Amino acid sequence: MRISRSQTEKRNLESQFKTQMYSQQIVNISKIDSQQWNSLVPDDAPFAKHEFLEALEKTGCVHPETGWLPHHTIITKNNKIIAAMPFYIKGHSYGEYVFDWAWADAYHRNGYQYYPKGLCAIPFTPASSPKLLVSPAHDPAMLKRTLVASCLEAAKELSLSSVHSLFSGRSEQEYWKQQKFLNKIGFQFHWHNKNYAVFKDYLSEFSSSKRKKIRQERASISALKIEFEIKSGNQISEKNWSDFYQFYKNTVNAHGAT
Repeated sequence: MRISRSQTEKRNLESQFKTQMYSQQIVNISKIDSQQWNSLVPDDAPFAKHEFLEALEKTGCVHPETGWLPHHTIITKNNKIIAAMPFYIKGHSYGEYVFDWAWADAYHRNGYQYYPKGLCAIPFTPASSPKLLVSPAHDPAMLKRTLVASCLEAAKELSLSSVHSLFSGRSEQEYWKQQKFLNKIGFQFHWHNKNYAVFKDYLSEFSSSKRKKIRQERASISALKIEFEIKSGNQISEKNWSDFYQFYKNTVNAHGAT
């Protein structure tokens, strides 16, 4: 293979840059500087923020006893974080909203252990979000490749059966594909407001029979005299959270786990 001088120089510079970086795995996100972590997170990605991930760990939702072992990766240069990735070692497949129980069963039937497995994801969050968090000032493409490579290294060192990245943004998928990861396609239904000024505008897109059915359903709900109250932040009481948790448990018990 013939490599041009520019390609060679680029690889040399990348190799030189890597020798100046330091990569490490952190088992508690509280030990990672929140401002430095958040400086890598886009404004439209609230679930990748340090505060959200830390809350999951502090409340025990994400904890080794619940089958989630944090193993976050950070890359530093001159004692400053220039790349980061939320990563977990899983002992089950709950809380992922991607169902791979069939894979686990196939492993078991063939005498292999599917767990523990590696997971690059935002726990309990079925929403696309960046997870290869990098500084735009330090060769973002190279840093993203390095973060993905760290997953493979973790799999070897920790004897993980596999590594998964869930709900990755389109811009990140190419970096997983470069490391021969298989693409898993799922389907979600999203509602978009197409400049509807009132509910009647929305109904106008349906057939007459469907409009009639929707009006009947709304009328039956109105007849129940249900009242809505919107709360945020400190307005939400401990009892509100307790009730919400019980409702959620009831839903899971009735329809199955995530």
